[in-house]
Amino acid sequence: MAERIYDDKIDILIDLDSLTLDGSCELMALRAAPIQATWLGWDASSVPTIDYFIADPYVLPDDAQDYYHETIWRLPQTYIAVEGFETAVPSLRRDR
Repeated sequence: MAERIYDDKIDILIDLDSLTLDGSCELMALRAAPIQATWLGWDASSVPTIDYFIADPYVLPDDAQDYYHETIWRLPQTYIAVEGFETAVPSLRRDR
């Protein structure tokens, strides 16, 4: 996969799996693209071949950059927008 990304001259590779699978970790470690980013999941990776971590100002305030190897790319409103999941008030209690 890394060879294909390199051959296709992909400029920016964004890991949307958030480095939770071995395959994506290995791929990002190979630096298949000149610019690489990740988001969500395990927080920033500290993998030296990942340049950017996608977040928002709510999750990572401006002063958080001091603690990250990756440059933080902040989306203006939110970095995750998901719909279609129904949530309900839990009805199961520990004592049951």
